[in-house]
Amino acid sequence: MRADRWDVGAAAVALVVAGADLAIVPGVTPTWAAAVTELPAAAALVLRRARPLVCMSVAAFAAGAELSLGVPANRPFAPVVVIVIAMYSVAAHQPVRRALLALPVLAALVTFGAARAGLETILDTASLAVVVGLAAWAGGAIVRARTVRAVALAREIERREHAHAHAMLQERTRIARELHDIVAHAISVMVVQAGAAESVLDRQPARAREAIAAVQATGRQAVAEMARLIGLLRDDSGELGLGPVPGRSDLGPLVERFRTAGLPVSLTLDGSLVGAGPALELTAYRIVQEALTNALKHGARKQVCVRVATSAEQLALTIDDVGVVRRDAAPREGGHGLAGMHERVTLVGGAIETGPTPDGFRVRARLPLVTGPT
Repeated sequence: MRADRWDVGAAAVALVVAGADLAIVPGVTPTWAAAVTELPAAAALVLRRARPLVCMSVAAFAAGAELSLGVPANRPFAPVVVIVIAMYSVAAHQPVRRALLALPVLAALVTFGAARAGLETILDTASLAVVVGLAAWAGGAIVRARTVRAVALAREIERREHAHAHAMLQERTRIARELHDIVAHAISVMVVQAGAAESVLDRQPARAREAIAAVQATGRQAVAEMARLIGLLRDDSGELGLGPVPGRSDLGPLVERFRTAGLPVSLTLDGSLVGAGPALELTAYRIVQEALTNALKHGARKQVCVRVATSAEQLALTIDDVGVVRRDAAPREGGHGLAGMHERVTLVGGAIETGPTPDGFRVRARLPLVTGPT
């Protein structure tokens, strides 16, 4: 790990202090002993952040060696500077358990220095060294604690921002899927009804008026559903968005609208959806709606059978489009409708199978019933 420029600066300052000890401080003798111990200790400060325990060990060993070689304990100032910076660095850049290792090193060094200096200098030198060293260690520990807290807070903020962004993306996807289902269903029915009205306009005006009325009803229904959906984006609690979410009770009117559009549909409901929750009911409604829309656009309109069966564990949907697929119809697998159904089922933890059968096309979905909030 490369040394930081501030670490190089700290080492440079310590080297200047060590040079001053050697050049102008009286009593720092033998000079050679101070030089071979103080200069390496000062240089070791370049490791104060990269390897703080190594820096502390070198500083303590150098100070002990300087005392052993006969340099007075109360003369040189450089060892004090180096030890203080090393103690601070250990506490500031190491976990607390590892940083505590510096304290017995300081105690051993002070004890050794006091023994070498004699009883006369114990109070004025050893006690000062202990106070200064402990103060430096405590200052470093406080800085580290605040840094760790700040880093943890920054990570929590980042995590919440990511979670918020992910939730927004999921909501956009859900809204896009809802809009697709609403618009695709409405446009398909309206196109078919408009075509029927055009074909009988001259010969059977009454039937044409019925078809046009069905177009109007489908349009109103689509506008109401889009108003409910867009209302979810409003900040206030105005009128939009307060309509109920489509569910199992709306399957009858849904099927009736497709019958009016000219699609023969039968609906069978087995069991109750009590406790299923709005998310599961909406998923079931949209699957049936998409399957009937596909049958209206691509099927031969011979017969579509919708069966909704509920057991204690799951909700089973089966939509059979009985009849040969029209040759001029686009492949069902090429659009977004089937993909949307698969996404919806996946979100509620269910399973879905879609594909051709010998006499038509089938959609079969199994949605697990869960208790609790949805």
